[in-house]
Amino acid sequence: MQIRSVTPRTPTPTATATQAVTIGFDFISRGPDAQWRNGTTTIPWGDPPDDSAGVAVNVENVRMEDNTSYPRLLATYPQKIVDGMIVGRYPSYTIQANDHFRARIGLRDDCGDGRVRFQLRYVEGSTTVTINEWIEACDDMLAPIDVNLAALAGHTVQFELVVLTDGPYSDDISLWVAPRIER
Repeated sequence: MQIRSVTPRTPTPTATATQAVTIGFDFISRGPDAQWRNGTTTIPWGDPPDDSAGVAVNVENVRMEDNTSYPRLLATYPQKIVDGMIVGRYPSYTIQANDHFRARIGLRDDCGDGRVRFQLRYVEGSTTVTINEWIEACDDMLAPIDVNLAALAGHTVQFELVVLTDGPYSDDISLWVAPRIER
């Protein structure tokens, strides 16, 4: 009987095409350029000493309700009243054919009874359109968002990011993880 040694062949990996992602609009970087307001007054960009009117600011490495810290976040805390809100209207942007709005949304850790409504809207001329709305409660999870904007290709709009309290303000420290338009 003859014993032969066989050397196993290692398969050669084949390259797979990966699609390059282009960021068309970064809502965190452009946050200072947006017009921020609550239901009654303008809010400055930044973290004011008194945040009862609402807050709009970029933050880094904040732990969210899913117990994960994220490197790039947009903090949009609504006004601390019943049915409080915060709205950021961004500079004009012309939507391209393959654009998608992408983000993850949720609340900061230790969110207790927090419950808010996130909205993505756009303004074109004198018309404001709500593209979608997501209700977020303190449930240890973030919601992924992927909105195909193809139907608006060629339109020049101003996007609005909106957060509304769901009734009385209660630990409604709402955050957008890396909100952006990709193509």
